[in-house]
Amino acid sequence: LVTALSSLALAVASGSDWDPVIIPIPNHNNNGRDLFANLTQIPYNKRHSAFWLTTNHNVTVAVAKESDGKQRLQTVGLTAQQFGCKTAATNGGPFNADGSNSGPVVIQGRLVGTNAPTDFVGFGTTVNGEYLFGNYHDFDDDRIWEFVTGFGWLVYNGTSVVGSNEDDKRAPRTIIGVDKDYNLISVVIDGCERCFYSNGMTLHQASIFLQGRGAQYAISLDGGSSSTFVSQLRVVNQPTCTGLPIVCERPVATTICISDAAKNNDSPSLEEDSPSLEVQ
Repeated sequence: LVTALSSLALAVASGSDWDPVIIPIPNHNNNGRDLFANLTQIPYNKRHSAFWLTTNHNVTVAVAKESDGKQRLQTVGLTAQQFGCKTAATNGGPFNADGSNSGPVVIQGRLVGTNAPTDFVGFGTTVNGEYLFGNYHDFDDDRIWEFVTGFGWLVYNGTSVVGSNEDDKRAPRTIIGVDKDYNLISVVIDGCERCFYSNGMTLHQASIFLQGRGAQYAISLDGGSSSTFVSQLRVVNQPTCTGLPIVCERPVATTICISDAAKNNDSPSLEEDSPSLEVQ
């Protein structure tokens, strides 16, 4: 396992396998574009669904803190309420047994926790209004405004980069990326790791699913018992904090917060889509 609290041991395309990606954010400084947020529930078998948000709303990384300023673990739902993540929020990157981040995390230009070398990739934004995908150490520190370290690449330049023989573990997944128009996509795939049925998707299945629905670039964040999707300040998926078939939220170290303060009434309504694949 990568970390004591992270539920996934991942065989994924690491940061050293692919060049880092820097993409201008479509709605930076509005650019005359209308803001939107579309959330779709996609059943992939009889018990579970994937929740797929496409949006050009603002995205940040949020962490909960104690009164003395130290980082602490907190559920995505509570963090979403605390930071006003009205459009959506998901869990972020993996973390250690003591609650510290497994890889570099940056919030408003400030490094939080470790700066140690890592083979894993992450997602972030720059001070110039760009999305970042890649290893933290591939980017100029002064350029990074927000960043969270995840695990590895799932889709690169519109193509799945996880082979069918690279990972056979099924689990819930949390994913962040962009589509072909470079709109942000935030995805949580439900599952139940310790159940005899519907454990989730393998990384290969998740990458093919993403590719089929138009992802251009996508990386895996922390998954398993951490995977949680919040929309309009309520949990909409079925998180399993113990890996058992009990719906409960697991406290996590980082939260991906998606919101737009200038247009808080533009929250996504949940639409249900027909299954795009059948995963037993």
